[in-house]
Amino acid sequence: TARDITALKAAELKLRSKAEKDALTGLPNRALFFDRLGQALQEARDASSGVGVLFLDLDRFKQVNDTHGHAAGDAVLIQFAQRVRNVVRTMDTVARLGGDEFAIILPDLPGISNAESIAADIVRAVSVPFHVGPLRLEIGTSIGVGFSNGEPDSPEAVVGRADRKLYQAKHGGRGRFSSTAERVVA
Repeated sequence: TARDITALKAAELKLRSKAEKDALTGLPNRALFFDRLGQALQEARDASSGVGVLFLDLDRFKQVNDTHGHAAGDAVLIQFAQRVRNVVRTMDTVARLGGDEFAIILPDLPGISNAESIAADIVRAVSVPFHVGPLRLEIGTSIGVGFSNGEPDSPEAVVGRADRKLYQAKHGGRGRFSSTAERVVA
């Protein structure tokens, strides 16, 4: 016997997409991010290359939600995601981990300076005001840069380093990045 399972496969694909994607931005979610990071780290070990991880947080985002409402905040998140996607390479993974927290996997890098260059480009792209209806909102982003150069790092270890650097960037004045190469750049 044969039966058409096209509808079943379509429903399965839709469920998988919902489980792996952020509903608002369409970006990969936390689970898919960590899965892809694990793969990228393994590939880096095999190829003796590096993997950068950028951990991003929107500056002054809570103020947007509190002052202008969640619809304005959602519009900013969507625009933010698009700006970041426009800066990174097609092979990179941009993910929304939750709230105003984003992360990026930068596979196949020769060194941390390449990740820092992308972080600087993102800081510049996000420094341009966001427009939501008649509102002109100045948001900015702070970024922590982590890097693994083929060591047997776990995804959590690399993200942890990037997360610590994110808080260093935020405490340094926001609108900047800080990296595990011990640099803080505005």
